Amino acid sequence: MVTLRCTARLLARLGIERHPPEPPPPTNKLGDWYADILVTRPSHLVVCMSERSSLAVIVEGRQLDTLVPRFLRRLGELLRTIGVPREAADRELAATADLAFGATTNRSARALLSSAVRELKYRSPRHPEMSVYDWSIEYAGRPCGNPLQFPRDTVLALLAPGSSFRLLQGGRS
Repeated sequence: MVTLRCTARLLARLGIERHPPEPPPPTNKLGDWYADILVTRPSHLVVCMSERSSLAVIVEGRQLDTLVPRFLRRLGELLRTIGVPREAADRELAATADLAFGATTNRSARALLSSAVRELKYRSPRHPEMSVYDWSIEYAGRPCGNPLQFPRDTVLALLAPGSSFRLLQGGRS
């Protein structure tokens, strides 16, 4: 089981109580995911960030009732794009598929998420040519955290030791 740890604002939009029961620890390698909603025009965005790797998965946020399957689909695409072997990506997706909702608990993960949301709010209107998938790929290749590390490298170390990053051609919208 994995928890999508949502900000109070996103929990409210999902119709989930502000302090849901605490789920068990994560059973996947990327850990729990932290999520916040960014209300923009023309579309809302949900930014999800892995607690252990700081990998950001960004999905459209208008239809929140389909958030989980869209998040999982985008996560699978992103893992394969950054070079995670299909077998390792499939194992991680299977471990992540049993998803519960919870409140944020890790201040460091919440701070990194907030920073990514603020940056996306500022930068996305200036780059309308970039899709949400393009933003996810860009964040995977940018250092963050303390100490600074590249999320894609951390993901590869966690899911496929010995692999190296190679960006596959073509983004998705």
